[in-house]
Amino acid sequence: MGFRLSDVLDTSGFPARWHCGQWSDLLGWLHIVSDLAIFGAYMAIPIALVFFIRQRPDLPKPFPIVFWMFGAFIVLCGTTHVIEAIIFWRPVYRLAGVVKAGTALVSWTTLALLLPAIPKALALKSPEQLKLQVAEATAQLRLERDAAAQLAEELRARTVELQRSNEELEQFAYVASHDLQEPLRMVVSYMGLLKRSYSAALDDKANTYINFAVDGSARMKLLIDALLVYSRVDARGSSFERVALQDVVNAVLQNLELMMSDTGARVSCEALPVVTGDRAQLEQLFQNLLSNAIKFRSSRPPEIRISCLDRQSHWEISVQDNGIGFEERHAERIFQMFQRVHERGRYDGSGIGLAIARRIVSRHDGKTWARGVPGQGATLYFSLPKRMGEGFKHGQAAE
Repeated sequence: MGFRLSDVLDTSGFPARWHCGQWSDLLGWLHIVSDLAIFGAYMAIPIALVFFIRQRPDLPKPFPIVFWMFGAFIVLCGTTHVIEAIIFWRPVYRLAGVVKAGTALVSWTTLALLLPAIPKALALKSPEQLKLQVAEATAQLRLERDAAAQLAEELRARTVELQRSNEELEQFAYVASHDLQEPLRMVVSYMGLLKRSYSAALDDKANTYINFAVDGSARMKLLIDALLVYSRVDARGSSFERVALQDVVNAVLQNLELMMSDTGARVSCEALPVVTGDRAQLEQLFQNLLSNAIKFRSSRPPEIRISCLDRQSHWEISVQDNGIGFEERHAERIFQMFQRVHERGRYDGSGIGLAIARRIVSRHDGKTWARGVPGQGATLYFSLPKRMGEGFKHGQAAE
């Protein structure tokens, strides 16, 4: 026998409540009005619960489902009261029984969900605990802020001191290298005069000593000149301007034309961008890198390739050669002043060319690094930051 709604709404066999017992108007309407008032209050509670749940979507489980079930329970309770008022005129006792059964089912379900939620509710912090926690966090943030401010002040003071120290060091290097030029020039001049005037009167050992002195003086002059160039990178640099690196490379290749002819070196160059920088120093940079690649060649004729990659925030430029290379552990050492990874007698120079190159790139807010493989060659990289309006200057690649 199936369920039918008409069976639930059937009122046969029952009289209306007004006809059951001796109801006075006052007592009857007291029940009716009270049940309807309770129903109205019960309907307001679920509305408040729905508003609360929608305002707090971050409630942890299982609180939202508990609130929904509690709201359903309240609605069913209110429905039983309105049915009690209706029964005074229409005896829907069967409907009242079904609604009460549903109320019982929902109430027990709500209780089953509520019991596990009680420990979680008890674990929630009270307003006083939250205030204390906020106060502690605020105090901790204040301490961290004060520590950060103190650290920033110390860092600023150290930066100022470091800048002053660097300026003094640059000034000392410039003065020392500049002031050493004249006495060294006198030493070289008189040693040369001594060799020309008295070499015939001296024995071989004395002439050997004079040659050592002359060679040593020449090396010292080379080092002093290099040190002077190094000290002038920041102190005597020119103002920045728009510079086409393609033109810079072409000018450097003209300067190195004799060196390239003597060694059979070939240089290929991809399209290079227009950048903002010190043109003279950028020429010095490429001249140091290219002459370095030619100088440290192997038995093969030097093959050098200049490439450029657009790295969004900066240009990455590389100078690759097929020379003698170096071990990866020396990748930083080659940029240090007067540091050599190859024997001095085979390769001339001051040992400061790459240090100058790094200093120039650093002045342009860039970085330098290198990779090498012994016997196969090396690649020297440097980056230059991109600025507004910079891009590639298209033209014939240099070779």
